[in-house]
Amino acid sequence: MGNGLRRGDFENAFHIHNTGQPLPQNGRPRTHDPHYIQKGLDWIEKLK
Repeated sequence: MGNGLRRGDFENAFHIHNTGQPLPQNGRPRTHDPHYIQKGLDWIEKLK
């Protein structure tokens, strides 16, 4: 996860944090909240 964060791969980092697995190849998250990743990305933008 740390390498992904350093590369700026935040979608995968959020998915790994929530599910323990990378984002699937089809791009459809397997998180409990399907908006979990987008909410995290939105927070990153607010903090800039």
